[in-house]
Amino acid sequence: MRILSKAIFREIFTSATLGTLLFIFVLFLRTIERLSSLLVKTSAPPPVITKLLLYALPSTIPFALPLGV
Repeated sequence: MRILSKAIFREIFTSATLGTLLFIFVLFLRTIERLSSLLVKTSAPPPVITKLLLYALPSTIPFALPLGV
């Protein structure tokens, strides 16, 4: 029974993780679009844009986590 529980947990965990990552990507597309236009219009340096992307990522996780699970 223990092997079956591990297999079921692995399947559920994999599906939940992939779903969450998918929703994070979908919700993050709008931010990526805004920051890419900022990069093109103002010619901001790419490290600054990367930092802004990383700073914006935690705000999308609370929305994506319930949708992915």
